[in-house]
Amino acid sequence: FVVTVTATCLLEDDSEAKVELLSSSPTFVHVSDVYRKENKANGYSEGLGVVYITPQIGDAGKHVVSLLVRACSGKVERMLTFKVKVQPATTN
Repeated sequence: FVVTVTATCLLEDDSEAKVELLSSSPTFVHVSDVYRKENKANGYSEGLGVVYITPQIGDAGKHVVSLLVRACSGKVERMLTFKVKVQPATTN
């Protein structure tokens, strides 16, 4: 499944927002590069990161995913943590 995460930046800031996966997260979780969308009428831009959770056979169990969301300034905007429970594979 997919989770989207956003960070807010000022338009005049040319740097990019970042979504970082912390090392304690499972290996089947991946984060995209951050996409930037400018909202000139409101004077800000949004950074959008996509988190892909793709467990495979053998990944059954309870896992904790932790992310840092950084605004364009590099300042940590928030830390997100959520749990993923992967059911064991079944054969028919």
